[in-house]
Amino acid sequence: QRERDFPTFPVATLGADGHVSEHEVSVSQLLRGSTVFVRDLVSLALPSPGSTLSRPQPPPLILPRRGCIIFALGQLKGIMKKDSVMLFDPGLTSVRNFVDSVASDLSEGTPGGVAFELIVLETSLQEICEAYQRRIRLYRPLVNTLLEGGEGEDLMIAEMGLHRVVLLKDSLSDFELAINDVIRLLQQLLDSEQDMLDLLLTARAEADAKGLPLDESLHDGVEIMLENYHRQLSQCWHEVKSMQRHVQSKQDFMAISLDVHRNRMSKMNVHLGIGAVSLGICTTVAGYLGMNVTIPSWLVNLPHVFFGITFASVIAAAVTHALCVRWLIGQSSKKRAMLRFAEIQALQNMLRDM
Repeated sequence: QRERDFPTFPVATLGADGHVSEHEVSVSQLLRGSTVFVRDLVSLALPSPGSTLSRPQPPPLILPRRGCIIFALGQLKGIMKKDSVMLFDPGLTSVRNFVDSVASDLSEGTPGGVAFELIVLETSLQEICEAYQRRIRLYRPLVNTLLEGGEGEDLMIAEMGLHRVVLLKDSLSDFELAINDVIRLLQQLLDSEQDMLDLLLTARAEADAKGLPLDESLHDGVEIMLENYHRQLSQCWHEVKSMQRHVQSKQDFMAISLDVHRNRMSKMNVHLGIGAVSLGICTTVAGYLGMNVTIPSWLVNLPHVFFGITFASVIAAAVTHALCVRWLIGQSSKKRAMLRFAEIQALQNMLRDM
């Protein structure tokens, strides 16, 4: 009765002879049938029976245990022995394709007597490398289209394209983290000769049957295989970093374009304000002369007084506008900044020659 209370999980079991069977297995059967610990099952992030909530994908792992290997690479999660592999979530398309691929390789025979566990492990790494390469081929046209379209000359185009850049940048960051996790996993295996020897389940079983210690030189084949996929994943990582730099450059360029447009608008606003103040001088003079009071006779009797007053007010407005613009440009501030820069350069040259 206690065993019936344990949750069960659908699995697909693939044998070394290429035979595939689907059934359900409980936690007690997993713990009793292999040297698997409860914390190992937790690391696989197995779904709760009957739960419809989406579960996070577990981080990649390859855990060598006595007599078995627990692995999680992408959507592939399972427990591998020397003559069979048990895969969870057999209904997923990627899992079915993986089972068909391994079964096809086994039906054609193992070249050079390659152990079953190495075939499964290499196929798993090959699947995740190909999946990442497909994602890169999908990302590349998106990045190229983003770089070629909308040079930021139009403010509306820049504002509409900025959110697309941010979404693509976040997606590439998540992709980079996923690749980096697998690279770190392979690097940890490469750094430990014992872990690489523990991956050789068939060789260890044969050595134990003969009562002999496992030949430590056998880990060279595993090391070559891991180095190969480590190199492929590193190339994927470099391509993703390259696309990230391009997207970051595009985002910076679009942000600069928006800043330039805002600065132009602010500059126009300031110039309009200066022009309004300058024209205010002319209107002030006209307002004084337009008051309903007696104008001095000496001013009225002056020859060409209208043209003189108009010309003087226009000159005053132009001088005021020129002084405001000169202060806005900041010629004196630029000169002081250039002098300070020259002093700093002189001090740096002196300290460099000491």
